[in-house]
Amino acid sequence: MRNLVVDLGNTAAKMAIYNELHRESDVTVVSHDEMTDKITQMCDNHGVKVVVVASVSDFQFPSEELKWRGISTYMAQSPIKLPFPCRYATCNTLGIDRVAAVVAALEQFSDPNMLIIDVGTAATYEMIVDREYIGGTISPGMAMRFKALNAFTGKLPLGNAEHFDSWIGYSTDTALAAGVVNGLQFEIEGYISNFFSAFGEKSKVIITGGDHKYLAQRMKNSIFALPNLVLDGIDVLYEKFFDNYNWLIDAMLQGKIIIQNTD
Repeated sequence: MRNLVVDLGNTAAKMAIYNELHRESDVTVVSHDEMTDKITQMCDNHGVKVVVVASVSDFQFPSEELKWRGISTYMAQSPIKLPFPCRYATCNTLGIDRVAAVVAALEQFSDPNMLIIDVGTAATYEMIVDREYIGGTISPGMAMRFKALNAFTGKLPLGNAEHFDSWIGYSTDTALAAGVVNGLQFEIEGYISNFFSAFGEKSKVIITGGDHKYLAQRMKNSIFALPNLVLDGIDVLYEKFFDNYNWLIDAMLQGKIIIQNTD
């Protein structure tokens, strides 16, 4: 059965058509304001009646409007029961984007040890050892770093990564870009080095997220760039694991699944 999978982030929505764990369409990225019309258009074009949504945003997803148009919404946020072993102290608050990334990596790769780097609004590092989720870290993403430099200084402009072309800045704009991009790159390389030291250099490293394009090819280590890992993981959760959750029964009777996210 085809469904439309939506990764609703803090600044935009990413979506694609899936059929039995296979992505059948190109990935579309739209703003929150454009989302409802684009979802309706894609559902009409592909004969889809189910939208699967995972959100880390405070933006109110238009479930009722889509229901009025004949489209059912399944909205997953912080599942109570995780479909993988978890050593995290607060597994029930693990953000759905982080859960989806881990699920997708475990689905796509057989490696026992993996480091997943998601470079979006936040930069998250998920660590899998012996096929178990052992924990991770969260730090500011690229856009957040640019905004912080602009907001907490008196004269620095709002920079962006498009000005980055050297590890040295030769103007204010390029100095900002070099500082943010290089800083994030060095942070990532540090995590990779520590992970390799702790769990072996044969560990698989995966990078995803909207800003991975500025970093993936600059890494000294061999990494897999999978920009749609979270989107793939949301589909895996829906297709393979939702039926295993005890809370699904009551939610399905209401026509939707909503579990409040706390991370």
